Amino acid sequence: QAQVAPGGLGTRVNGTALGRCDAGVCTVEGGTAAGRSLFHRFSQYDTRSGIRRVDLDTRGRANVVVGVGNPDGSFFGAPLRLNHAANLFWLSPGGLWFGGAGQIQGATSLLLSTAPTLRIGGGEFRAAGGLGEGIGDLGTDPPLDLEALARGGLEGSGLGTGDGPIVLAGGRLSVDRHLLLHSGAGPIHTTPGERLVLEAGRSVQISGGTLQLGSLDVSAGTDEADALVRLRSGPLVGGGLGQLTVSDARLRASRVQLEGAGGLALEDTTLRGTEVGLRARGNLRATQLEAETDTTRDRGHLTLEAGG
Repeated sequence: QAQVAPGGLGTRVNGTALGRCDAGVCTVEGGTAAGRSLFHRFSQYDTRSGIRRVDLDTRGRANVVVGVGNPDGSFFGAPLRLNHAANLFWLSPGGLWFGGAGQIQGATSLLLSTAPTLRIGGGEFRAAGGLGEGIGDLGTDPPLDLEALARGGLEGSGLGTGDGPIVLAGGRLSVDRHLLLHSGAGPIHTTPGERLVLEAGRSVQISGGTLQLGSLDVSAGTDEADALVRLRSGPLVGGGLGQLTVSDARLRASRVQLEGAGGLALEDTTLRGTEVGLRARGNLRATQLEAETDTTRDRGHLTLEAGG
């Protein structure tokens, strides 16, 4: 049964820490505040049926960090709305499912990750935990910074390595600055026949084990010189390297980077940017590929690297 239920850290659903919501509009309040950040934990987050919307009170904090401890993961089937603009960090080690109606409203930047932990200062936030479990000695140096996660391309980012899947079943995710999808060594894939739109003002970055993405429109920035779209596959659980497969896709930004640790396969894909880079540690295969670089600033170029 679809429902939203608290899982500790003072999180309240519909007014109580023992409450749960399975229909209509669900309200999320409380949480644990530390500096500029607010921490929440859910034992279940599934809005695929019955629930019309989830309203989350940010308490005016710049960052909202959410952990979902359910081993089945999180399911976004209805809008999640923040009452004030904030950066949203969502950790769900069991996996993430995002459907056509699962909008996220009010997020300045957004991280959706299946990592079990996130290092903050001298401490660590854990996505899963008991009702009374705190958030540890998080400290203030360095502070929680989603901009730093974006600049680092989600590498060495302080995110623990998980292997939960991310399933993108159509719809639209749009944020003002950075949109980051991270599955560690887990797979990320789209659902056939469901068009997916990902938009951000500065960067859209997708990083995981094996990536299989189709029916996809991704764009970052308009005239921003450093706007970035980056798709990257990497190591798998138990060894080996994942392949990056992209089909029926349109990717646009000043910089477009596709990196397949275990190979790169492109079909019916259009890449537009000032700098376009395709890198594959294994094979690089492309059919019906259109790569357009903007040379009006005398610096547009296309880079192809394969093998090794």
